[in-house]
Amino acid sequence: MTKHVAVALLAGVVVTLLLVDYLRTHVKSTATTARARFLSETTLPPKHEVEAMDQQGGYDYAALQNATLDQWKPASGPCSPRSSLQRRTTFRRQTTLSLKKEDAASENLQGSVTAAITMGPFRAKHRVKHFLTPLEQCIYIKEIVFDTWVPADQSIVDFRAALGEQLMKANSTKARVLPGERGLGERFYVAEYIDSPFTLVLDDDRSMKCAEIHKLLLAGRLFPRRVVSGLDHRRSIYKCGSSDALFYSYSRNDDNLALTCGALLSTSLLQSYTQIIPKPVVGLINREKNCEDMTINWLAAHLNGDEQESCVIVEDASALVGPQGSESLSRTNTEARRDACVNFLRDVFPYWPVPRPSSFRVRIH
Repeated sequence: MTKHVAVALLAGVVVTLLLVDYLRTHVKSTATTARARFLSETTLPPKHEVEAMDQQGGYDYAALQNATLDQWKPASGPCSPRSSLQRRTTFRRQTTLSLKKEDAASENLQGSVTAAITMGPFRAKHRVKHFLTPLEQCIYIKEIVFDTWVPADQSIVDFRAALGEQLMKANSTKARVLPGERGLGERFYVAEYIDSPFTLVLDDDRSMKCAEIHKLLLAGRLFPRRVVSGLDHRRSIYKCGSSDALFYSYSRNDDNLALTCGALLSTSLLQSYTQIIPKPVVGLINREKNCEDMTINWLAAHLNGDEQESCVIVEDASALVGPQGSESLSRTNTEARRDACVNFLRDVFPYWPVPRPSSFRVRIH
């Protein structure tokens, strides 16, 4: 019996090493791939396959019309023991893949990213003054689109006009202000205005240097169906004792989720969000101004099939952070409300997997 166990363990190690070697080889073999191949590399399953995967069961989405996140908050109290969600059986521990900057020629990545910035009036001047030019000068950025929002007592038409004037004064050649008005739950609907294979999603207090965007791109080519971000934006999900409730963690290292305040996603994943996430779910996110980042992670885990993983973290990639101010959503999005988000999503998507801890991280050399 012991001999059989040893053979099985050895076989598991061999399979893992072969897979990691394949992934590294795959990156090198695609290093000279033409830019046009991005479209096929980042395409999600055909529509009929997505629809077949998207069987929601009998959840009554009409019940969300007047719902709030409060009903999904787990009971407060001591938590012991805290347990991580189960990893994929293929990978008992996380593996860090080392990629080289020269694995893809810069010209093959040129113009493959659109930066989509959700912009409010409070940080517009700072954004245009400090963050716009470096993004415009980055060879990987094809276009910069601003998706605007304003408080209820302000005019979005006036703000869009003022922002457009600021961009003209800055002599912007890549930036434009999108028409229409979208709530937080609709922030990924900007995909209809984007024709690059990848989208860099940014909050209006975040930006990235060109070298950091390059790192995310290298990882994104390898994991085109995942949310790709840096260490500062990784988050985890855990359970508490015998309770069935889920909890959200800022500090654990399981990498179940990647925040979308500064993340690279395939544009086709954003398009799938617009097609698959039910409108009542989007409506609750709009009202609560929360959960949109977790929702697209949930969707990614769903579309990744048996992997059931949503993100990959690039260990040495980081974002630039500007002033937040009193209007920042993070001031009102307490940990209890974030706990509510993960329980809300598990409830409304009962046949989707809760995102497992990511089997991989990436480091760029």
